[in-house]
Amino acid sequence: MKQLLSIILSLLFISFNSPAQSLQPEVLLTTALQSKQEVPFTTPNLSNKDFKGRPDKSGNWTAMTYSGIKLRQSLKSNGNHQVLKIELYPYMDQAKSWLTPDANNPYTLSHEQLHFDITILVAKQLAVALQQASFTSKNYDREIHNIHQEYLKKLNELQELYDEETQNGQRTSVQRAWKNKIAQALLEFS
Repeated sequence: MKQLLSIILSLLFISFNSPAQSLQPEVLLTTALQSKQEVPFTTPNLSNKDFKGRPDKSGNWTAMTYSGIKLRQSLKSNGNHQVLKIELYPYMDQAKSWLTPDANNPYTLSHEQLHFDITILVAKQLAVALQQASFTSKNYDREIHNIHQEYLKKLNELQELYDEETQNGQRTSVQRAWKNKIAQALLEFS
């Protein structure tokens, strides 16, 4: 009995004091995380049919694109090493996105499309950041969460800046400049 207890304690000591294994993540953008009522990032252009939410009459907006970036991670053993897989899914939630009847026009759809394009851009930047990060078998969960939160904050700030600078699409020349800037940034990931 003493010998068995000694072996168990030795194994516990080894597992708790062994160095954390360095992990190289496999990061990919995927539609595998898609739920009903979501427009995937692979959709070329939004249409008025993608906006199924009820308009918020308390604000001054004529449209709202509710988008985000889902993340799923898994750590699996593969022989002598572990594989960290991180899946990202930029999406638009149709049930929370809306257009008022007077906003159902190509110009407003173009403005809302750019909100979605910004989400896709930040998801691609997040993928690069995750690919370049240093993870270990002991810190990966916390580190992935922190990086994801950092990029969700960046996404929110960029969406607000876009609406502020374009005055919610009212400044057409600034709207065009943003469209060009985001299109160019997305091309860099192609």
